[in-house]
Amino acid sequence: MVWWLISVPYEDSQKKTFKQIEKSLQEQRICDAVYEFRVPKLKTTTLDTLIQLGDDLAKHDQTVESIMGKVLRTLSEVSDTPEEDFIPTVVLPNEQTLSAEVFTTFFVWDENQYLLSRNLTDIVSTIIKKCARYDEELRTKTTEYQTLKNNISTLERKTSGPLATRSLDGIIRPEHVTVKESEYLQTLFIVVPKKDQLYFEQNYEDLTTDDASNVQESDVFNHTVGMCVVPGSLDVVTEEQDSILYSVVLLKKLAQDFKKACSLPSRRWVVRDFQFDQSRYQLSQLEEEELKEKSEGLKRDLNDWTRVAFSEVYSAWLHLKAIRVFVESVLRYGLPPQFCSILLNVSKNESKVHKFFRDQYKHLLSDQPTEVSDSSASTFGILHGLEFHPYVLLTLNVNNYPLLKMGK
Repeated sequence: MVWWLISVPYEDSQKKTFKQIEKSLQEQRICDAVYEFRVPKLKTTTLDTLIQLGDDLAKHDQTVESIMGKVLRTLSEVSDTPEEDFIPTVVLPNEQTLSAEVFTTFFVWDENQYLLSRNLTDIVSTIIKKCARYDEELRTKTTEYQTLKNNISTLERKTSGPLATRSLDGIIRPEHVTVKESEYLQTLFIVVPKKDQLYFEQNYEDLTTDDASNVQESDVFNHTVGMCVVPGSLDVVTEEQDSILYSVVLLKKLAQDFKKACSLPSRRWVVRDFQFDQSRYQLSQLEEEELKEKSEGLKRDLNDWTRVAFSEVYSAWLHLKAIRVFVESVLRYGLPPQFCSILLNVSKNESKVHKFFRDQYKHLLSDQPTEVSDSSASTFGILHGLEFHPYVLLTLNVNNYPLLKMGK
């Protein structure tokens, strides 16, 4: 889908010229839609200023378009609306809200923001400064939001991954440590594959029985070496697809024997060296909750801000297009400004549309306005590295931004 802004000179009136062109294009069925693009009578200036302004406008157009695209992309990313239902809007001075497409096709100059009595260079300067300010604010706000998202991702990575390696802060809660560590007792946390679940749960109390012969007769616990685990102390902390994290309470003096029994080649169960700390647990819980709450708040704020920013920048972009049409039309057709600007929605018939306007205005290839010299008007397209047409042609690169939903 291609949108063109075309400007041609008129003789009687803008309205009559537009109606004639609209009727011809519709009869030939070479355009999907034809709209009158209303460019007001802007304040003219010297020829040299117009030539310089025309050159600057081409660059400013690209800059503002780029800013608009960045704001639009961010708006889509932080919006809760699914992409297929997402429609960017522009707010008019009367608070009415229009889709970007409707705003474009029924463009009206906003004199509240851009007074027609001001010089063109001043209006352009206002537009550029405004868009640059939004661009800077966008960078600041998106950087803050992305940094917070990265912090959340870092925190989530600490509590993600295999149970055998990831941080247990925030996973192990106070209720999982029913017996406080003392001189005689200790809580251990063991990661066991699910394939060994039944065996472990049935035999966890007797894992060190086979090692009883290695204990000295004088050992005060020699009569219970096979029962180093407190009976019935097994608890499931959490589980994932392939493994389970258990907690058990055992005699502290025999903890190493239990660890060795778990790490036998036939078992390879992982005993996590972890000591529960209430303050660290609370900090991890608060940190995650606070970060997520702050992230949601920033997302809402960024969504509200980008809605306003898109409306302002997109409107500024269209006003810049209108100024370009005006300047290039004056440079092409001379003074006083007498031209009709038309917005076309072209899908597959670009060459036919070009032919239509070339045939209608081929006499302009030889005719030059008396107010504008050959060096300014006839070579204007060449100076800008553009293909020269006997009419003014600007492209709205909306096809580069499918999120605009233009022509959908």
